[in-house]
Amino acid sequence: MSVAFKPSAKAPVKLWTLTCDPVGGEHPNAKPACAALDKAAATGKDPFAPTPKGQACSMIYGGPETSTVTGTWQGKKINAHFSRQDGCQVTRWAALAPLLGEVARPR
Repeated sequence: MSVAFKPSAKAPVKLWTLTCDPVGGEHPNAKPACAALDKAAATGKDPFAPTPKGQACSMIYGGPETSTVTGTWQGKKINAHFSRQDGCQVTRWAALAPLLGEVARPR
């Protein structure tokens, strides 16, 4: 799979590839990223699914980071966009944080 991570609106996109069986690619945190995918698989839920329409989400902003993940996961084609624009998106990001990219920490 491929990950396109953008730490902020003005920052350049960082592009990584990732394979998990065996662990490889250019992803800077390949082992933790694959572990996050394994954990998501164990839940039986699709971590790449968008937030359901009509879902109530808190309006708590998590940060400017965005990631787009494309490729194949568990035999399914994926093309998923992640952001941290509201509570639902922050929750989606948290489930796959090692895969999506490092979030800036407040100082």
